[in-house]
Amino acid sequence: MAPTLQCLGYAFEIGLKAMLIVGDGDLDQVGKTYGHRLNDLWEADGLKQVRQLTKEAAARWYYPDHWPQDGSSYDCFLKQFRWLGNIHAGRSVDGEYTGDFSLRYPTDEKTSVYPPDYLLEAADSILGFVEGELQRTAGKT
Repeated sequence: MAPTLQCLGYAFEIGLKAMLIVGDGDLDQVGKTYGHRLNDLWEADGLKQVRQLTKEAAARWYYPDHWPQDGSSYDCFLKQFRWLGNIHAGRSVDGEYTGDFSLRYPTDEKTSVYPPDYLLEAADSILGFVEGELQRTAGKT
């Protein structure tokens, strides 16, 4: 499970940063501003359209083990995304900095993982949108 989450963390990071860069962002500035902090990246002003797309797509996701007791599908995704964002950035589940990057740089240490069902759904929606936007803007300078 950890390798899947590691790949999802990087996929979200690269895809979301690509959207900011395509939207007139500067590669170096985006990197300096957000680093590997997915939770901060998710809240970027330039990603309002991605957040809206995710909310709309989430209306079609259904996992009876989580919903409705855990809130809407989008709420479940956001909970999983926040968790992934913390672990990806070397933070505890509660957001405190730990310097433990075992999800990004696998070690022999055990890292507890979260079932990624909504993360996988979101990756499909978000990264598909990112790919379409990158193709749409290809060749524009």
